Amino acid sequence: CGSYPYLQVLGPALPLAMSGPVLDNAMQACRSMLHGILKVLRLRSSMETTKAKPVRWLQPLTISADKRKHEEKMMRGSLPHRVVALAADANEEELALNLHWVGPGQFRCVCMLYKEDGSLLQSIWEGEPKAPGIQYCRRDPDYEDAGEDEEVSELLKGDALLLRLQQLPAEVFALSVALVATEVSMPWASKEVMAKCQELTLTLSRNQGRKLKEQRLWKYRQPQPGYSDVYEVNVQCSCCLYRGPRKTWRLEPMNMPLMLLHLNQVEVSSAFAVSEIARHITLKIGWMIQDRCWTTCTEERGLHVSG
Repeated sequence: CGSYPYLQVLGPALPLAMSGPVLDNAMQACRSMLHGILKVLRLRSSMETTKAKPVRWLQPLTISADKRKHEEKMMRGSLPHRVVALAADANEEELALNLHWVGPGQFRCVCMLYKEDGSLLQSIWEGEPKAPGIQYCRRDPDYEDAGEDEEVSELLKGDALLLRLQQLPAEVFALSVALVATEVSMPWASKEVMAKCQELTLTLSRNQGRKLKEQRLWKYRQPQPGYSDVYEVNVQCSCCLYRGPRKTWRLEPMNMPLMLLHLNQVEVSSAFAVSEIARHITLKIGWMIQDRCWTTCTEERGLHVSG
């Protein structure tokens, strides 16, 4: 075929007359190209076989416009339009509600357990840290770990609530989480320490085992840190977790800042402060828990209620 016989080498035909350095360079180029192709194919295959399909833990839900307007009018602080469904797989995991903040002091959680009728069952806090399916985990504040390419974070990570939803007693329909700020020689629910907080966040993650990226559930930012006379708060009701249809759970963020003046005193014990926080929040959200119970029942039974 023409003047020269040809050698087919995975690509363009190379004349045999090409010898010496020219042929060596051409062959080296082919080998490099082939090596790169195989490397890419092996990497892609490895990624496809080892990369686990991400679990969609939080799934947005929709509510009617009428219900949203009704609640905004009846109870300031509820956010029904931001409710999310927790994946059924979460029931078998040990989940952690983690507390993060930017600012001085130490933040604590108060977790209140409720029946279907909105009545209070029990409060979980550092003084009474355990109940079936839930445990309060007290931690010394520590800065978040920063990666090699990340700047050192100002965000502190502190206490957590460990949840095993499957192990919660059947009588527990809902739980709500309130947050308070304290410091040495300051009230357990201190207005002054809360006022100095720049940012307060609650996140969801797995406690152990496979890695689950922390998902932010609720975030609060102080409009003017340090100016307690402008925005007085010493308790923040952050979210409500309640049973949904077919053995699922739903999480509803809340925006309910409270100023309980009688707790803003050093001599008030933490136990008394917890009981008062639980009493006030139950008075405010008891009817909401009843409403969520009714909503769950109607969805589970496929009822359609007009009006």
